[in-house]
Amino acid sequence: MRFAWMIVAVLAAWICTCSRANASDAYGSELFGRLPQGVLGAFSFDDAASLRNSELGATVRTWMNEQGALAETRRAWGLLSRRLGVDGNEAFDGLLGGSTVLAFGRRDGGERVDWIVLAAIDSAMDVRLLQRTRAVPRKIAYGRPVLGLEEESFLLSTLPPLRDGRSVVALAPAGAEWLLLRTIAVSAGKNEALDGAVLRVAPTDAVVRGFWKPSGSGGLFGDLERWLWGPSERMQALAIWATAKGTTIEIGLCPAGGEPAAGPRTTLPSDGVLLDVVGPGSAIVSGVLDRAGLVGLVPEGARVTRRTGELLVRRGPDGIDLGARLPLEEPVAHALGLEGPPVGEEGQVRLRELSETRASRSIFGPRAQVAWTLLTHQPGHAELLLAVASGPVLGAGAEPTETESPAVQIVGQAIKRRSPMAGGLRGSARPSELWELLNAPSEAAAGRDGTDAGVASIATMIDQASWAVDAGLNEVRGRIRLELRLLADR
Repeated sequence: MRFAWMIVAVLAAWICTCSRANASDAYGSELFGRLPQGVLGAFSFDDAASLRNSELGATVRTWMNEQGALAETRRAWGLLSRRLGVDGNEAFDGLLGGSTVLAFGRRDGGERVDWIVLAAIDSAMDVRLLQRTRAVPRKIAYGRPVLGLEEESFLLSTLPPLRDGRSVVALAPAGAEWLLLRTIAVSAGKNEALDGAVLRVAPTDAVVRGFWKPSGSGGLFGDLERWLWGPSERMQALAIWATAKGTTIEIGLCPAGGEPAAGPRTTLPSDGVLLDVVGPGSAIVSGVLDRAGLVGLVPEGARVTRRTGELLVRRGPDGIDLGARLPLEEPVAHALGLEGPPVGEEGQVRLRELSETRASRSIFGPRAQVAWTLLTHQPGHAELLLAVASGPVLGAGAEPTETESPAVQIVGQAIKRRSPMAGGLRGSARPSELWELLNAPSEAAAGRDGTDAGVASIATMIDQASWAVDAGLNEVRGRIRLELRLLADR
């Protein structure tokens, strides 16, 4: 799966710097027709070779070197390049630099997500790939040989050439043999082909096109699925594309069978704001608080629901401040062991010290405090308001009062604001600053608290991000905007 993630992250990053408009038949529409019906998703990339030495290409190389990103995949790629008798750049240009399609699927409703790559290559690279890698014949499927590579860790086959004469190779891990066989069957007329009409949903200037069928049980876009749909809601297949201009990338979402109408407008982060999210409360807890090591913020016994909540992380006067408004399942008083209904409107704010972990110290400092209260403005709409902030700086022997606590002040301000009502998912972030915060130099020797210097560290390349996704009863439409920061190639 790491190899698949490399293609998604790196190819998408390189290709998205290209702002050229191309004919609607480009970006793998022919290759899409070689895939079988029933795949969960597929993404088409084109002409990455011309962008390898671009400014963003240098940024990608710097990111990989500084963060140790995708180290195992890079070693495997280096081994493959040496066996082909070329350097890594030539191998990339020859194998992935033309037209490439990456597809994912689950076998007969299974849990594991498998992948397959279709690549259009010239005949010389086709011959080199078969001869230099010591490919071992495995079987004949629908008249085409299936070969084993890398001690049969991967399977390789060829498909009929494209109209322009380029050869087409299909590569999949050994565990995805079923997907490779179904793909070969399409070219033999023994299996239904994937309809490439979904590519036409994307605007004409899109540089990456594809689709994804949510399945609700993890997988490539498991987080996105949990944010947009509840456990009992019907999920719709999404058309996904990317357009680019300069260092700005916009990713669009819409129903796979719908019209490419404009998505909702996004708003870039305000001064001092590191993360601003409005969306399902339970998704905020699982997708943000839990991953930041702040699972203990929600009082024991409180159950956060999917109603709309909000989260704000900003740079305060004494460090990082966090404020959240989370919808709760009722009745809340009994669940929290309270004697009666909470009345946060009258100032019943509770204050405690934040349990220290490496993550909490690196983000909020050693004197962090948690303030929280419960609101019951309307029956059936209980809310948890909480804040984390550095405690006040006091003289020797002095005891802080609640009014002096920045965390209490944040909660007090939130009590006076209206609850968010909009559905869907909206927000903004400064990913590179957040990454630096979560990987503070002082904590480097002690470990990264669960953060991974792999694909997640692509955040170091993004200066500002914003997103707006409307999730209605019948469709999902959205837009994600990324402002990249160019890193020097060292």
